[in-house]
Amino acid sequence: MSRPQPRRAPALGALVAIVLALLWPLAPPRAAAAEGPAVALTAASLIGSGPDAVLVLTATVANTTGDPLHDVQLQLWRSTAVLRSAAALTRTLAAEEPPSGTSQAVEPSNTAALTAPDASLPFGTEVSGSVSGTLGGLGLTRTGASYWVGVRVTARAAPDAPSGEVAIARTLVTVPDAGAEVSLTSVVDLSAPPRQVKGDLFVDDGLADDLEGRLRVLLDAARSRDWVVDPALLAEVRDMADGYRVRTAPGVSEEGTHADLAQAWLGDYDQLDPDRGHAGLFATPDAARAEVVAAATAAGEAVPDVDLPVAAVLDAPAATTLAALSDQGRPVLATGLDADAAPVDVGGTTVVPALAPTDLTLPASLADEPLARTAVLTALARADGRQVRVLRSAEDVAIDAATPDWVRRTDLATLLATTPPDQTLGAADPTTGLDEATLLRVEDLMAGIQAYAEAAPEADLAGLPEDVLARAASRWFADDPAGRDAYLDAVDTRAGFWALDAGLELSASARFSLAGSSGDYPVTVTNHLVDPVVVRVVATTDNPQRIRFVPAEATRVEPGSSTALLLRAEASGGGVVEARIHVESLAGRRLTADEAIVVETTNFGLIGWVLVIGSAVVLVTTTALRIHRVRAATRAQKAGEHG
Repeated sequence: MSRPQPRRAPALGALVAIVLALLWPLAPPRAAAAEGPAVALTAASLIGSGPDAVLVLTATVANTTGDPLHDVQLQLWRSTAVLRSAAALTRTLAAEEPPSGTSQAVEPSNTAALTAPDASLPFGTEVSGSVSGTLGGLGLTRTGASYWVGVRVTARAAPDAPSGEVAIARTLVTVPDAGAEVSLTSVVDLSAPPRQVKGDLFVDDGLADDLEGRLRVLLDAARSRDWVVDPALLAEVRDMADGYRVRTAPGVSEEGTHADLAQAWLGDYDQLDPDRGHAGLFATPDAARAEVVAAATAAGEAVPDVDLPVAAVLDAPAATTLAALSDQGRPVLATGLDADAAPVDVGGTTVVPALAPTDLTLPASLADEPLARTAVLTALARADGRQVRVLRSAEDVAIDAATPDWVRRTDLATLLATTPPDQTLGAADPTTGLDEATLLRVEDLMAGIQAYAEAAPEADLAGLPEDVLARAASRWFADDPAGRDAYLDAVDTRAGFWALDAGLELSASARFSLAGSSGDYPVTVTNHLVDPVVVRVVATTDNPQRIRFVPAEATRVEPGSSTALLLRAEASGGGVVEARIHVESLAGRRLTADEAIVVETTNFGLIGWVLVIGSAVVLVTTTALRIHRVRAATRAQKAGEHG
């Protein structure tokens, strides 16, 4: 089983020697349950050290039963099972049954009354309280171990009814060991969903929201941590900073209004410590395919002024991906692997197993709250002795900021400086990369971009096919196929076959009559694109020996304009010939479908004219001889009559 990935809470501070803060933000009560009220832990702290250290748990109880509750009590609950190894933690987190334990009421502070003896907790209301106890009194004295703790709620349905358990909430608490060293390496992942269609044009204005929210929090966190920046994000923010447009419909866009956000973010980005920075793979691809790695590498190298050592942040990378990266010297921070945080060498690629806090799958026995994840992260870090985290959200940063004081922070360079042993990781190939159907669509789109670039050389599409492949495979689209489709559609309608089909129009008569040996056939090319095109009109026939069209010269057509052309046709015989006409790039790539035309010609050619003239001579000679014979016969007849 892959280990869970935890989350953390803001530290409460060291009141004596050590403070372990496992704070749950006060969240709305859970969904109403017919069998009892909802209880949520809102704070858990360990104050002090040794057997006299005090565990304090705070909880909120909400009455969702539909009836008043009487004599509501909060009791401290704990399990004495010692969880010291990573294997023990993994087993308990994977267990289908919740951990067993008992209520502890040895010390007066172990129990708290939440309602007065003569009062009740009405339906729809809530109340908070705290319970506490010393580690010695609770029997939780093993240092360097984690324990299940929590609160148990008891109540009466009526003043004279028996009291019984109505709710329970649990968490993990880790008792630090002053003699054991625990190291943590936190890496901020500066990346975002791809939004750039091409230079100065974006699918939507979502990047502005990221720059103002999530990416602002991550940038601030990167001031004191290691970081990996996606070159695609840098390219997009730079493009946005000097003015941009947002697509609103196919062929329609409007001026963007958040260039100032991009400028401010870039200004602060430039202040980050470059010694703690790395350049990631372009578009942070879910790179299960070698061709995606190659495209992302090429696209990243084309982004100017990214003078940083390289690294990659990948989810459960496939063996093919690691092999494709082996010749780059690019270390990989890999989430989703069932391994500890020690770097290993896999086929020449240094792989560092990491945890993504918000990707942590919590057991059913824990409420799905950020600081419950913090408790699990803390326990796993102590069990392993080290931990590497990838921070991708504001929630991740809040979890990481709650790291207890006894955990030592280690930078990524120090971690990577260790000589990794060879190892075979047992991670399955990911299934979230580009499937065959999507890959075929992307390849078709790349061909369309190339065709557009040939037709419109001033459109500045150099490198866009590689960008599109890497962006289409972005990890950000792994759970957002609709977002991927929207991005690909936007590129296609701007710079792909779809744009060419809708943007180039060829008009010509369906019938053409050629009376002589040559003639001009008029056609019109209309450019509905936003870029000027340089194209050639090509005509072919099914009988080029009888009639052929002279190859046309290159023609430039401005955006929104039409250009009339004359195609020279030459005939060497008469009759009807079928022809086809289309527009193609100067490189010979077809850009429009064939238009069928019928060519009629009455031109006979040299041999034809010789035959016609010869026939005429024969006809004239034959006619003259016949006239001569008729006249001679007439004269003879008249002479006989007079004789």
